Amino acid sequence: MYTLKIFGIHGKKDQRERSKTYFEFVKMEKCVLVSTEVSGRGLDFPNTDIILLCGLPPTREYYINKIGRTGRIGKAGTSFLLLNPSEKLLLTQI
Repeated sequence: MYTLKIFGIHGKKDQRERSKTYFEFVKMEKCVLVSTEVSGRGLDFPNTDIILLCGLPPTREYYINKIGRTGRIGKAGTSFLLLNPSEKLLLTQI
């Protein structure tokens, strides 16, 4: 049996809790971080392999910035974009 540690960062956690979660997460070899936009502000996740972005990004640059959190410094990474059916048509606009 394989156990996978899952971490969470969101704006309702105070800064001390978010920092503790961040430092625990970056030390782990295999784990999952579920986060809101709060993790995109000034945090670096150097060993991130996969990014899953939910919802239509407002701009192409925004999307590139978010998926740029994977594949750092010559490393490979993968990104996925989950959309509602209604967002699919808008995707071509960005």
